[in-house]
Amino acid sequence: MITDLPTADTFKARSINLLNLAWEVALSIQIQHDQAIAEAAAHNAESEGNVVWTEDDLKRQTETFWKRSQAELQNAHSLIHQAIELGLKSLICEVSPFLLIVREARDYPTQDTPFAKFRTIDAADLLRVANSVCATRLPDDFEPLWTTIREARNVNMHSVKGGDGLKPDELVRNILLVHDYLSRPSTKQGMPWRNSCRAETSMACRSGWS
Repeated sequence: MITDLPTADTFKARSINLLNLAWEVALSIQIQHDQAIAEAAAHNAESEGNVVWTEDDLKRQTETFWKRSQAELQNAHSLIHQAIELGLKSLICEVSPFLLIVREARDYPTQDTPFAKFRTIDAADLLRVANSVCATRLPDDFEPLWTTIREARNVNMHSVKGGDGLKPDELVRNILLVHDYLSRPSTKQGMPWRNSCRAETSMACRSGWS
């Protein structure tokens, strides 16, 4: 018997938690950047006409800041990737957790074995399986988003140099898109967060999926 079967709610909760962690990392870095710019502007304003921070100074410091922030932003990007994996597993698990197992029935163990001991579907195949077994397919434009995030994550994980140029606003937009796609896969019209990442949506991911 296969024991300790996962539930769709378990995968969903873990996915949302990862999105929230990625959100906090991205927003924290953006806030640090904005505060530094504001402080530089305040120093210039208080200098009675003597410019403390020139435009070139700010440009150099900003470039250095984003370069040093890449490791944290890449971590946040990996959290988004993991959140999508778990979100897709949640959708599949709503049909049956056994669909996640990659193993011939003749190779199943004869004794009780926890689900975690089994090999499960590769990340690259999760979307195809979800769209095959779930009553409602995810929107077609979810696939290029998932592919882009997965390929960028592979670059970050397996390249010596890793990716570069990540910015918090890009991660925030992806977080909102992922949450929206996975929470309402049956929605066919435009997604409400697609073109706007306003501050009032900052707690959106904490509400859980509808």
